[in-house]
Amino acid sequence: MTNAVRQLIDSFEALPEQEKHEALARLLRRLLESPYASPSDNELTNVADLVFQEYDRNEAQG
Repeated sequence: MTNAVRQLIDSFEALPEQEKHEALARLLRRLLESPYASPSDNELTNVADLVFQEYDRNEAQG
């Protein structure tokens, strides 16, 4: 993972929950509108895993 991507993820993780949801929704809309190929099942599984790990961390912190 590049430093730029790591910084982007760190910034995302620092957002309040509502803003995280808004950012994800906007990214997904952009993905659907893009001319690029859809992510593979494996890529989607990996992203979902990351999202659920973040939710678990947030729940553990209270």
